Amino acid sequence: MSRLNYWTGGKLYTFLVVDDFKINLLGALSSDGKTYHSCLPSDGWGWDNVKEGETYSYTLVFESRIPPGYTDFSLHDNSGPTGHGFSFYHYTINNPSTNTTNYTIDKVTQNILENNDGICGIYKGNIGNKYTLACVKENGNYLLLYMDSETKFSWWKPCESKATLTPSGTPGLFSVQWLMVTKGDLEEGFVGFDGSSMQVQLESTKELYLKIFPDATAVSNEWSGTGFALRNGYIVTNNHVVEGANHIYVHGIKGDFDNPLNAKVIATDSKNDLALIQIDDSRFSSFGTIPYGYRKGMADVGEDVFVLGYPLITTMGEELKLTSGIVSSKTGYQGDVSLYQISAPIQSGNSGGPLFDKNGNIIGVVCAKHSGAENVGYAIKTSYLNTLIDSSASSEILPTSNSVSSLSLSEKVKRIRDFVFMIHCTK
Repeated sequence: MSRLNYWTGGKLYTFLVVDDFKINLLGALSSDGKTYHSCLPSDGWGWDNVKEGETYSYTLVFESRIPPGYTDFSLHDNSGPTGHGFSFYHYTINNPSTNTTNYTIDKVTQNILENNDGICGIYKGNIGNKYTLACVKENGNYLLLYMDSETKFSWWKPCESKATLTPSGTPGLFSVQWLMVTKGDLEEGFVGFDGSSMQVQLESTKELYLKIFPDATAVSNEWSGTGFALRNGYIVTNNHVVEGANHIYVHGIKGDFDNPLNAKVIATDSKNDLALIQIDDSRFSSFGTIPYGYRKGMADVGEDVFVLGYPLITTMGEELKLTSGIVSSKTGYQGDVSLYQISAPIQSGNSGGPLFDKNGNIIGVVCAKHSGAENVGYAIKTSYLNTLIDSSASSEILPTSNSVSSLSLSEKVKRIRDFVFMIHCTK
């Protein structure tokens, strides 16, 4: 019998098919067991003078391995321009997953509800493969598990490990080793949580995941943020601080944290995440003379700023916290013109707090931090707050004078602290 050329097409024409992935042939394994050689007809590949009953064995080398957990694949040879070839379907191999866990879907949901800390939860991505991932807590460490994806991969099973998280020096921010789609490579990056979403920053992609479980009611029936005083009992905070609240309590008026006063929502601007609330309590008389000013004009890049607020009170305590920095940019996340980017560190709970310039004038309302970067926060410009105040109250509620501009920063804080409040909300 003449020469048999089994694999005639080489890399361009011979390949494995694994779901929608094509894995190209590199060649046949050489006798040294390490290198491979081409399988083109010009290489004399095959076996001359085949005799009946003889067998011929070889090992083919492909560009990448079949993903662990995938057990059914096809092999195709199109024989290049000649048009001859073959296809073999439904090869079955023993190829167990390497990232299995002891979790089931029921155990995942139970773990999340038992470790209800704002980080554990089920998150759904909005780009790429649109993964659904679960974050569980195990022996004090966090683990991301694959649950589902819009693009189906038969080698990924629910509750398999997708990534391990390592705490960083910033609360809510973790370094990550992320198992890629074919389970062949790990990418390093960062994962950040803000209580309602998860941001993933890898070497090759940046993705946002929204929390879909537990819902807001299951996560907590109470939460807190920060607000600051205007005249006539009005207080500024973020819309997301008071949204969904049935009761709003204000702590710290004239330094009194033991007897919070009731407040009600006057107006909100959900697009710009602003809210105007007002004390609604017979025990209230006035805030007194507000010591800080209010700046309507734009701040410049490089200006010194400071922030006051009540971040992470469950772990950091209920004392007012000061952070300082500069205006890093006149635009915010993805170029949002309504925001300043600032370098003053902020955390969950700072939301709704005041952003001051170096003279003690309000120039913005703190609203968010960038979970994937160090010391990157955002504050809503006062021009957007002006619009909300003009449409719902009156510019007369704005502070009229600044009595702290000449004081040192520590003295400014002493004078201002009784006008920056903890906003406590419940359902």
